[in-house]
Amino acid sequence: MNNELLDSIRAANREFQEFIKIASPKGGNGQKFETAIPLLSRVHFRLKHISKCLATNSKSYHESPESADEVEQYRKNLRALQETIEAIQTSVLSERIRLNSARTNVQAARAWAESVRACT
Repeated sequence: MNNELLDSIRAANREFQEFIKIASPKGGNGQKFETAIPLLSRVHFRLKHISKCLATNSKSYHESPESADEVEQYRKNLRALQETIEAIQTSVLSERIRLNSARTNVQAARAWAESVRACT
């Protein structure tokens, strides 16, 4: 594996772990999703870049144990990243449902207040 690809995989592993730590709803570290948004664009860039590199060098990453370990860590991080994104999707859907319910309640209260105002 060439050094550029190995360095890219190492950087991706660090960025993935940082994103997962910040964005994971299970993390409970109190940081907001807004903090994770810039990291998500870097994660997206790394995914595209490494995917292209691995496609062209698919056989070469088994050259050294260090390279194989980095690729294995990359795969583990991809799985964790997928789980984190799925958890975020679930959280966002729950929040959407909660907001729709609150909007319905506000609309009902508004309609009630307008009807009371019209009667007086």
